[in-house]
Amino acid sequence: MLDQILPIIGVTSAGIVAGLFTGLVPSLGTFPVLCLLYIFMIGWSPLEIMVFYMALLTVSQYVDAIPAVYLGVPGEISAIPTAYESTFISDNQVKRNILKWSAVSRTFACLAAVLVTWLLLSSLSKFSVLFSVRVQIFLFALALIGILLTGQNRWYVNMGLMILGYILGMVGYNWYLKENILTFGWSDLQDGFPLAPMAMGLYVVPSLWKHLKSDNTAKVSTHNTTSNADYKFDTPIATTARSGIIGYLLGIIPGTSFVLAGNASYNFEKWLKGKTGQYQPGTPSAAVACETGNQTGAFSSLIPLLYFGIPITAGEGLIFDMMLQQGAIFQSGTFLLDNWVPLFGAFIIIVIAAFALSWPLANYCMMFFKSLESKKLFTALIIFCILTTLYQGYVSNAIELYSITFLLALAIGIAIKTFDVLPALFVLILQQSIETSVINFFKVIN
Repeated sequence: MLDQILPIIGVTSAGIVAGLFTGLVPSLGTFPVLCLLYIFMIGWSPLEIMVFYMALLTVSQYVDAIPAVYLGVPGEISAIPTAYESTFISDNQVKRNILKWSAVSRTFACLAAVLVTWLLLSSLSKFSVLFSVRVQIFLFALALIGILLTGQNRWYVNMGLMILGYILGMVGYNWYLKENILTFGWSDLQDGFPLAPMAMGLYVVPSLWKHLKSDNTAKVSTHNTTSNADYKFDTPIATTARSGIIGYLLGIIPGTSFVLAGNASYNFEKWLKGKTGQYQPGTPSAAVACETGNQTGAFSSLIPLLYFGIPITAGEGLIFDMMLQQGAIFQSGTFLLDNWVPLFGAFIIIVIAAFALSWPLANYCMMFFKSLESKKLFTALIIFCILTTLYQGYVSNAIELYSITFLLALAIGIAIKTFDVLPALFVLILQQSIETSVINFFKVIN
């Protein structure tokens, strides 16, 4: 086994470093990082490409909770619910507990997911039933209803924000209608608004601006924060189990991936705690559920690619194309079955490294953040977010599009800053997948 793992230690380490950077930089995301590093990956073997992506994705999901919890801004877009809950917590010990339990919960959930996948390795072909249109439309409907009813706004406000997110996601060329939607003749908009500047403008920068104006490192909740300080994770095993199961199952299904997995785990935890009167904004277990669901969803989202050759995210689409160019074969699970020893071995190493980085590193990050004057810190972060957005536009040769998208999103974000914008962001991110599922569903029933 070691002779199969040792040759890929180098790319594993590189992926861990790239994931660390991706998770700590607000709303950067794995796909833009892959685009930036694409040139360095040319010529790698399919196994090296896959291991690098696996390390990048896993570690970024682990460490994205650090800026989400301590600064109230997400390292990855999937951590936005965690960032939202953390803005209502002023006690640093509670924040440390969230990061500790998130690291522990995600690690146990990931190891369980690896074990389950290994046990089911010879039966993975049966999972194709989860790719059915009816399953997808049911899950999307369930997720949308969950957001509608569990969001922090009144249900009709959530509905309006979801419609807003859908409209923003519609912009671009529609392959079903065979025409451009809301592009106003601008050819650069045919592929729609880029997600990174949209997330920056709608959520990240307005959130940082709130912190800057309040001159605090965290938003103090109108609820009693002392109760947060005394909060005990009464059932960490149950939270880990249910969030891990939800994340694993949703991650497998094309079109949903770990964004829906984390949101569904988060909303289910909120609903469960709300039934017994235990939920209020700033409840730690809700953040832990989100992170656990994200992590297991990120792992299981690799299964359709590895076994069926079906990429279900933008990042997977990019590495899938690179792997095919290097001669990878995916039919009947060939790639996964031929490489399961180095893949699983590398993943265990990645999880151990991610656990070590996400917990101890969090303490150093907190000490660093506390040593800075809050106004300077949040001013620097706002400037950094703007520069990061412009740089991504420059690298993509679309700086004008990124700039205009950011300014438009910022204007909308400021206009709706008094509301919880998660419903709009969630629907925006998954708009194309939702639309495709609905259209395919009607084709099937007709």
